[in-house]
Amino acid sequence: MKTAESNCILNSQKQTLRKFYSDLRKDLGEIARREKSGIITKHLLSMDDVVDGDVVMAYHSIGSEVNTYHLMREIIDSGRSLVLPYCLDDKGMGIARVYNLETDIEKGPFGTLQPKRSLWDNINIEKINVCICPGVAFHKFGTRLGRGGGFYDSFLHLLKIKSKAVIIGCCFECQISEDVLPKEHHDIDMDFVVSESGRISLESTHIYQTGTFHNIGN
Repeated sequence: MKTAESNCILNSQKQTLRKFYSDLRKDLGEIARREKSGIITKHLLSMDDVVDGDVVMAYHSIGSEVNTYHLMREIIDSGRSLVLPYCLDDKGMGIARVYNLETDIEKGPFGTLQPKRSLWDNINIEKINVCICPGVAFHKFGTRLGRGGGFYDSFLHLLKIKSKAVIIGCCFECQISEDVLPKEHHDIDMDFVVSESGRISLESTHIYQTGTFHNIGN
């Protein structure tokens, strides 16, 4: 009974936080989100892990998420492999390499955009060098709060087992929580979180910007 009650409380906390951070993201406005997304893209593309990664997994943004179109375009144009996720009926998630953003994308469940079915499973998870991961909120030490579908949870766990991929959370600064976010035993922490303010290194808890770094881990 206590376990069921605890789970109910935890789920309620998560739902409250999802609404809070989703509203903050929406309140930025379209113009601000577009400008901040451009800055975030530059930060991501300047990271050594992303520059050196032959196979980079990203996500096709929807709604008020950080816009990833130019990030995806740069990965493809640079000759590297762009991998995107797709949703399965059992709350699982698969991956596919995408070659063309105009012809290889179709609508998926819950308003998502994902690789068309003919491309599914055309690449192995072991090949992924970098995974750029969306989220509703992130804690500065790496905890991720997703949208609640559970699609990324099992995938990130498998990714950690099957590969040495670096996992990077991608969000606006307003989505980074100073307070500890609810976390369950199966949740996988990010290796880095990137916002328009820079890159947070979660091991040393410093945020790096061009020419400067600021300690945020005290």
